This record gives sequence, structure tokens and C-alpha cells, in this order.
Amino acid sequence: MQGQDDAVRLRAYQIWESDGRPEGRDGDHRRQAEEQLGIISSSFPAPAVLSSSDAVQGL
Repeated sequence: MQGQDDAVRLRAYQIWESDGRPEGRDGDHRRQAEEQLGIISSSFPAPAVLSSSDAVQGL
């Protein structure tokens, strides 16, 4: 995970620089970096996955 986090940080820094180094947009730049690198943000819980037996019980 450390390598992945380093990659996100580096990409977010590059995005920040290309945007003219604006203040207060670090969260936006991190999310954009995660999106570009195909990484799902840990800020949001992963959706639950139901098995086929769980789906049948709910009917």
C-alpha cells in the first residue's frame, strides 16, 4: 500500500503544480490523482456484495 500511496501523492502534487499551486484544493487534487491512477478512495466504504443465497432470502 505504501507504494500506491506514494504514487497518489506524487500525482496529486503534479496536478497541484499544473493548476498553478492553488491553496485549499488538496482533497480535490488527491481525488483526481486516485481517479487517474484507478485507485478507489478509502474515504468511502466499499459497496456490500451479496451472494446469490442472500438475494434469494430477501425475496
